[in-house]
Amino acid sequence: LIFVTVVLATGLLARRFTKWAAARRPRPSLLQQAIMEQLTPEALAKPKLLLATAGSDAMAPAALAAAKAENAALVVCFVREVSLSYKVGDERRLNLSTDLAAQELFTEFLEHGHREGVPIIPMYDTGPNSAELIAETAAMTGAQKVMIGSSRRSALHKMIKGSFQRRLESILPPEIEVEVLESRPSPRKD
Repeated sequence: LIFVTVVLATGLLARRFTKWAAARRPRPSLLQQAIMEQLTPEALAKPKLLLATAGSDAMAPAALAAAKAENAALVVCFVREVSLSYKVGDERRLNLSTDLAAQELFTEFLEHGHREGVPIIPMYDTGPNSAELIAETAAMTGAQKVMIGSSRRSALHKMIKGSFQRRLESILPPEIEVEVLESRPSPRKD
């Protein structure tokens, strides 16, 4: 009787602890749930094309058409370039949960991808050098091609900072092609 009581009490305590720990764990947001639902093993096994964007879905039609033509998944890379390197508390540090612009962008791309039948793999990062972060993302995801938008920077800016495309191409391995897409407004749903 003592043995059964100990086993039963241990089981009930373990069950109570498991429920308590599950309640304390943060629940995934609707965006995170949508991302996980559409990332099937088949989608992750497809070849990958990477679209580097600065927060606009203007290149979505061209990128989705390229991914659909190559039967590939589209990795949408949003890099928040942070020039200052200082320590901030975790509550103020930008991440996908706190960056509303990134959440909106990924939501739009998930809608576009669902409509076109193209799996979308969102990637978010922050740092001082966006070209390096995009190259790292391309290497981590195994992207075959990196698509970027045409620069709207002035000639003086390009002379001082250099061409983003040339910096990116110098970092990437030669087998990964960099393609410049012309941005077109994406079709809006009414």
